Amino acid sequence: MNNNFGVSPQALHEARQLLGAGAKSGPTFEETMAQDQQKANLEQYKQQQDLSAKREVKQMELGMKAQEAAMKNEIAMQQSRESNALDFQKHKLTTEMQARQPQYTAGTESTQQAVNNQYDSSKVPRYLGAAFS
Repeated sequence: MNNNFGVSPQALHEARQLLGAGAKSGPTFEETMAQDQQKANLEQYKQQQDLSAKREVKQMELGMKAQEAAMKNEIAMQQSRESNALDFQKHKLTTEMQARQPQYTAGTESTQQAVNNQYDSSKVPRYLGAAFS
C-alpha cells in the first residue's frame, strides 16, 4: 500500500478518468467567479446605456425647449416690430391730419358761416327781405 489510503493505483486512475470525463458536479470556483464578473459587467453596461439614453433624451428635451423659447422670442420680436410700425404709421397720419386740420377747420367754419348767413334774416339783402318775412 501506498499513500492512497488503501485504494489501488488502478482504481484511483479509473476514478480520475471518470471525473475528468464529465462526472463533475458543477462549475469550479474560478468559473463561478468569471460568470459573476460577466454578469456584473453586463449589468454595469446596461446601466451605463440607460444613463446615456436618459441623458440624450434630456438633452433633446432641453434643445426643444430652447428652440421653442427662441421661436416665441422671434414671434414676440416680430409682433413688436409690426406694432411699432403701426404706431409709427398712426403717428404719421395723426401728425399729417393735425397739420391739415386748421385748413379743414377754416373751410368748415366758412362753410358753416355761409349756411348760417343764408338763413339769417339780418344778412339777407333788402329786396329779398320781404320774401322771407
